[in-house]
Amino acid sequence: MIIEGKNEADIIENVQGKILPSLRKNHGPDSIEEISTLRLLGPIRIFHNYVPLVNMSKGILRPDWTDDAIFVG
Repeated sequence: MIIEGKNEADIIENVQGKILPSLRKNHGPDSIEEISTLRLLGPIRIFHNYVPLVNMSKGILRPDWTDDAIFVG
């Protein structure tokens, strides 16, 4: 599940106030065994040129992927 928010407080509020109660209600109070999080901002900035199902083939950028679509920061 990917959860977006305008800031960390917004994400925490959505998870604690909406998502977790909904999961417990729909799937039972013991349905959640573990929660792990990963902040995607850093990895997206580093790896956003590489989208395996969109622009990659056999681990490399497809030859038909235009250089104009590659981010260089």
